Amino acid sequence: MRTKSNFGLVRALSGRLAREGIRLGAVCPGLVDTPLTAGARTHFQAAGVLMLSADEVAAAVVDTLRAGEAGTELVLTPGHGPARYVPTPLR
Repeated sequence: MRTKSNFGLVRALSGRLAREGIRLGAVCPGLVDTPLTAGARTHFQAAGVLMLSADEVAAAVVDTLRAGEAGTELVLTPGHGPARYVPTPLR
């Protein structure tokens, strides 16, 4: 799963890089309405799949760059605000 590997990289490197003045974070969006997904847009809409706008993703990235702390991990889901990633324990 790509989200977990992105967040694993952030966790592994953010503390070390923060000591050097580099702030590392991750913003992982769901499906984004872009020219890349335009060909399938009607299929997603017909299936009831919500899509984020590129502006929503860009705003989350800018907010994270402005106010986020080292190691910030955000998940973007259509219809919801940005949320911190919370790992779920396996049973």
